[in-house]
Amino acid sequence: MSEVEQRQVQQAQDSLAATLGSARASENRELASKVREAGDRFVRLLSGTIGMSKIHDLRNRAFDAPARELTAALSTLYGLLGPVHLVLVEEQVYVNDIRIRFGPHSDFGGRLCEFWNRHRVGGLFFHRTLEEEQIRSLIACVAGVPDPERPRTRLQEWLTKANIDSLQLEPLYRFRTAYEGGRRLTADAATAYESSARAVGAVWDDLAAGRSLNALPVRKAMTDIADMSPDQRAREMADVAQDLARAPMTRHTVQVATICLMIGRELDLSEQALSDLGVCAGLHDAGCLVREAGVAMPFELHARAGARLMLAQRGFHEARVRRMLAVLEHHEDFDGPVRPSLFARILRIADVYDTLTRHRPGGALALPNVAIRRMWAARGRVFDPYLLQLFVNKVGSYPPGTLLELLDGRWAVVISGVRSPETFSRPVCLVVRTEDGRKPPFDMEVDLAIDGLFGRILDASELLQDAEPPR
Repeated sequence: MSEVEQRQVQQAQDSLAATLGSARASENRELASKVREAGDRFVRLLSGTIGMSKIHDLRNRAFDAPARELTAALSTLYGLLGPVHLVLVEEQVYVNDIRIRFGPHSDFGGRLCEFWNRHRVGGLFFHRTLEEEQIRSLIACVAGVPDPERPRTRLQEWLTKANIDSLQLEPLYRFRTAYEGGRRLTADAATAYESSARAVGAVWDDLAAGRSLNALPVRKAMTDIADMSPDQRAREMADVAQDLARAPMTRHTVQVATICLMIGRELDLSEQALSDLGVCAGLHDAGCLVREAGVAMPFELHARAGARLMLAQRGFHEARVRRMLAVLEHHEDFDGPVRPSLFARILRIADVYDTLTRHRPGGALALPNVAIRRMWAARGRVFDPYLLQLFVNKVGSYPPGTLLELLDGRWAVVISGVRSPETFSRPVCLVVRTEDGRKPPFDMEVDLAIDGLFGRILDASELLQDAEPPR
């Protein structure tokens, strides 16, 4: 790395560190105080009212005042925050990322977690406020006996039948343990991909249905990707590239996020910065789902629409500003009139790479190695040259997901990044078709640094044409 490049990355890291420090200092303390006060009241009322249902029939007049007060408390929170997100995790309660602190001898949080955890529910997302009668129905549903096989799904069905379609139930959460015995814990690539794809897909479904944006599940999924080892992130890139069944929007978002977090790790960004970068990547195309007067947003306006979605969330802090800037600028060129933000420059690389290599009915716009060459030719003009170099150094000549035909006739997909300078063009591959055209009976890996069997690059869409092996 040249001295100029070292100065550039140092300046970028110093700027980001200053921004993060400013974010912590400029948090809207007044809003947080009001949320804690209103959240405390809402949680106490909700916990107490559910507890009352074990003693009194819900038609008893004793529920009139609590139902009325619960409705008012939820309305107060909605007035402060817009959509209200309640997270119940290990006897602790959070309202829109703000922890509600009870007294040392209070058990309101634990009791509320117990009521909802019986149904395998760890989060409540209120898209709108509820009327008193809906509050009564909500209490009746959660006080009921959980379904033994599908408790959360069944509870959601009960709520829908009770005309409560503005409350979305979420699965159980747990606090992430970053280290155990000195070793970082990471999810395997397949599990992390499935989890992140579900979270992203749920966001798209909500936005398409006109519901409010809920970024918390996306943040959790992106944290799981950020925690993966380099080998696991490379394997996830390959899994996404070979996934021909999932919705294109979901695949694109997860792949962009995986690449962004790969570059972010190489920049040695802090854990908080990586989390913010993951959210930016997970929501960078959210504006595509925005409709105005029932008409889909034109592609050229989706970045602005996405930034407006970010702006619509209540509260103000620097992390939200970075999120809006990244979404707004991720199609801007590196040498444009105004230099895009760091997150936007990282997004630009990931977004263009996946757009060029993504599966389409007629095949990808470019094979992975060709996409890398095209992007390299535009370094310094379209792409930040230092960030692009980091990306290329990690994925090599044949990025994860590239489909190769080996000299012996087998087909294999690249599942590793660059392990050393000597293996820049010699990745590890997983055989997906044997020389006689059949699917391998078990996982067969080929290390091209040892076997040297590389023949030619294939378009991954050829796997579709060869889906049925010869008999």
